Amino acid sequence: MAVLNERDTAMRAGAALTATGRVAVLFPGQGSQSAGMGRGLLAAYPEGRALLDAWSAAVNVDLHALLTGPTLDAHPLRVHLAVVSLGMLGWRWLIDSGQLQPAACRALILSGHSLGEITALACAGALSAGDALRLAHERGRLIAEACSEAPGAMRAVVGLPVQEVMALLEGGSAGGLTSRTGDAPPRVWPANFNGPKQLVLAGAGDALDALEPLLRAQGANVLPLATAGAFHTPLMNRAAAALARFAGGLDFRPPEWSVLSSMHARLIGAPAGLPAHLGLQMVSPVRWLAVMQGLCRAGVDTAVELGPPGEVLLRLASTLEDWSPQVWSLSGLAANALATSAVASAGH
Repeated sequence: MAVLNERDTAMRAGAALTATGRVAVLFPGQGSQSAGMGRGLLAAYPEGRALLDAWSAAVNVDLHALLTGPTLDAHPLRVHLAVVSLGMLGWRWLIDSGQLQPAACRALILSGHSLGEITALACAGALSAGDALRLAHERGRLIAEACSEAPGAMRAVVGLPVQEVMALLEGGSAGGLTSRTGDAPPRVWPANFNGPKQLVLAGAGDALDALEPLLRAQGANVLPLATAGAFHTPLMNRAAAALARFAGGLDFRPPEWSVLSSMHARLIGAPAGLPAHLGLQMVSPVRWLAVMQGLCRAGVDTAVELGPPGEVLLRLASTLEDWSPQVWSLSGLAANALATSAVASAGH
């Protein structure tokens, strides 16, 4: 999960996407969702309704209703399906409309934050849209089950360098709540390294409550996240093992474009290793800061986020002082396409 940074990022409203350099396409994960998040895209891309109807059959869920309805509940299964289907639909629109032409790019890298890695793999051709949705459905179901069996919580720690937060966790002043002090098992883990000064912690709710005053005393802002579980921690072990078994029955292929994993900030390897990778990803911290640093080192000059309005990943990109790509959002591109169409219609 990602939390918006206070510093705003221009989303290039009113401009047209011109991606010919080193391009990164980013896919957010759970926590980015909002009710009606697919309406703007479907208005710009009415052909997408047929795709959604076809994809709905794969999971027996009305994806159009999920993306356009007045409400979207927080159940992980429905959130997973909504976020993944929106990202895949946005990708298809950019390709079909010619706004993104992979062959014209000097480099094209796809990366997804947590759940968004499934979307990135699907868009890179590593698995079919139907299999991606079946995988998202199962992941969401397993997470909901894990949250019921082992409830947990998550807190975003903002404003304190991640190194200082980790030093607090590992240096003993956290009162034995973490893994490197005392004989007790850990009860708090780092879950998302989102930016230079944003780290999401996850674990037992009472342990996080006890840790919060220590973090605030160091100058951090601590924000509770609306989750029922401790994602990307060992509390998801059973779910992770089950997901790896499920993924073993899917048809993975070599990706057509580079996919940078948010688990270790390295390129995804051979498809045979993907089932185990996707299971391990559920219990490993999201290293999004390392992903952004890797994109910076790769000379990426254009970043496109294919997700709900809010652009959480582009806003996180703005926290990296030495990386300033041109940024584009799906909602901004859809709004621009509609405005351009309206102007053209008025001229006839």
